[in-house]
Amino acid sequence: MAEIPTALVSETPLPENHDDVWRMIWDEQIELGVFICSQEEMADSRLVSWHSRQTSKHYPSMGLAVESKLSSVEGNISTFTIVLSKGVQKVRI
Repeated sequence: MAEIPTALVSETPLPENHDDVWRMIWDEQIELGVFICSQEEMADSRLVSWHSRQTSKHYPSMGLAVESKLSSVEGNISTFTIVLSKGVQKVRI
């Protein structure tokens, strides 16, 4: 029997919570993240830019780097492959 991945399903995080979201994803070993926002929220760049798309972003306070690559787009759904790096450890979600 296949194991069910550890998932995080939430509203799209507010800018002041970005560091906390990435810390939780790393600490809890989240394997799948689903963040939901409305069409109106999609127009707000502060909400849809909660992670670095097609680039890397560093969070020095926790020693974490986040690299994001767009995997697919179907209608209003974008799928990303995200690689988290901390020291020599790497995790792909």
